[in-house]
Amino acid sequence: MSFLAILWISISLGMDCLAVSISTGLCQKTLAQKNLIGMAISFGLFQGGMTLLGSLIGNVAESTFSSISLYIACGILILLGLRMIYNAFFCNADDSCLPVLSLRHVLILSLATSIDAFAIGISLAIIKTPILKASLIIGLTSFVMSFFGAFLGCFTGKKFENKIPETLGGLILIFIGIKMLF
Repeated sequence: MSFLAILWISISLGMDCLAVSISTGLCQKTLAQKNLIGMAISFGLFQGGMTLLGSLIGNVAESTFSSISLYIACGILILLGLRMIYNAFFCNADDSCLPVLSLRHVLILSLATSIDAFAIGISLAIIKTPILKASLIIGLTSFVMSFFGAFLGCFTGKKFENKIPETLGGLILIFIGIKMLF
């Protein structure tokens, strides 16, 4: 598989990371640079790692895992989106309804956005693609897109002082979850 083909796959996998990073940044408003980088690293590692894991498991898991992975990722994103919308309307600004981007929160989002990378890894193994090269490109692309998305979301979120950013972030996560089904 050519570098360009792997890059296009990387960009398509990174789009979920970009959208989730934007919505997370919208809700945080004051995301510290180390948290921004940490989230981007987590997204990149999960995307590259799940691609690698998928390729290692290969043909064995293709028929069983691919049938449920979509629903798992969809459910996680929709539940997180609903929680964000709930927090926007039913929590005071002084309450700590939305954690300050905890490690748990980042890991859940990283896992939810990287389940499709697992399936891609299986596919890449079937067509005998050099998997270390592909995983590295996918991970780096997701890192860059996540970093940019979180920065953009934070910058935009600072412009709003009401419930719009958190509601918008929740709607984005729900939309991504629903989009995965079609």
